[in-house]
Amino acid sequence: MFRIPEQQPLSIQAIFDGELAEIDPRLFPFIHDTVDKYWICDTLSAEEASCGIASSNTVSVASGSATSSPWAMATRPPPRREGMNLYFKSHRRDAKAIAFNVNPDLPFSTNFRALASRNQDAPMMHYRLIRNGEIIDTEETPQSLGVKKGETIIFRPDATVRKPVIYLFPPHDLEVSVQLALSDEWRFSTLYPMAPIKTIGNTQQIKWKVFVHPDGIMRDKHSGVDVAYLFWEANVKVYTMDTPPVSRPASPFQNHKLPFSPRVATLGPSDSVLLQIESVAAYLDQALLALGLHTEARTSFITYWLPDMQRHKNIALRFLDQDSYSAAAPLEITPTPDVISRIFMLFCGVEDEELQVWENATYKAPHAWNEVVGILDVDSLSNAQLFRVLEWGGLEVVC
Repeated sequence: MFRIPEQQPLSIQAIFDGELAEIDPRLFPFIHDTVDKYWICDTLSAEEASCGIASSNTVSVASGSATSSPWAMATRPPPRREGMNLYFKSHRRDAKAIAFNVNPDLPFSTNFRALASRNQDAPMMHYRLIRNGEIIDTEETPQSLGVKKGETIIFRPDATVRKPVIYLFPPHDLEVSVQLALSDEWRFSTLYPMAPIKTIGNTQQIKWKVFVHPDGIMRDKHSGVDVAYLFWEANVKVYTMDTPPVSRPASPFQNHKLPFSPRVATLGPSDSVLLQIESVAAYLDQALLALGLHTEARTSFITYWLPDMQRHKNIALRFLDQDSYSAAAPLEITPTPDVISRIFMLFCGVEDEELQVWENATYKAPHAWNEVVGILDVDSLSNAQLFRVLEWGGLEVVC
């Protein structure tokens, strides 16, 4: 805890909302948790002071004077410098550049947070900044990277594969091992129940051991918790705006299937369906029913994704071929299930001004996705005499 003596002359220099400012020590205890970084100096003049960078989460005002300065260090707050005008632009094709005056001595993370607090088009969290096709380390400053006045910085949200959940339905009580691996294009971010992540080369894998009842309720042997499904999420490795799309290799086979690549996942008029937002929920319910999802799974799927979809006026979506998806996220279950169904959706928002790009999109009936995904024997998914496995998840991408 830093104690600020009332009688000793002090200067508090703080980065507040992206700006370097001087703050009255008497007010600082009430607002210190809103600043990014602060310097406490021995004198009122920071130019001639001995200052220390404070890292405590608590600051209090103490009575009396201090005989020494516990925060005194050979550091100074950054000098005030004239701002630099940069342009920040979303990755979206129709996005307009946002002019913003940054502090060249502050990290990009601080500058961009200040921008996001003033402009709702800039995300406050989970974003990447790209300059000349290269990812910016947001702890670097414009000054340290040699950024020039008037440059354009691209921002885009992080791609996260969200809420794949795995249901297990054995015909009788059964001890089951579930091993899931990821290709080198993504990394586990969240697991429940918790499980150790094993790294093999550039890939990751996890393993759950559970005791499962026929109704799908399972007990994780490691933690002892009872769950209705196994949950995982993953972050897709960031790619730059110059990353080329994966091209289809030459193949003598007409039906050759490319492994799913989460880094360059896309949708287009030829492989997706375009829907007005008012039609999405009903369409998904019919499509998921045709794919064999039970009522709880359909309800969870729709209610999980609908809030994100409702940020847009139109939605383009498609379901992946499950063999292609499994190549990027291999799933090995012991004992071997009789039926495995892995449902993975890609979607993106399409605004009215972008509809011209989608004018050649054809409507796909909800049941048409069965053949695309590779689920042709839907009845087996409800056969209680079989050991059945169901997984669903999704990813919002850039159209």
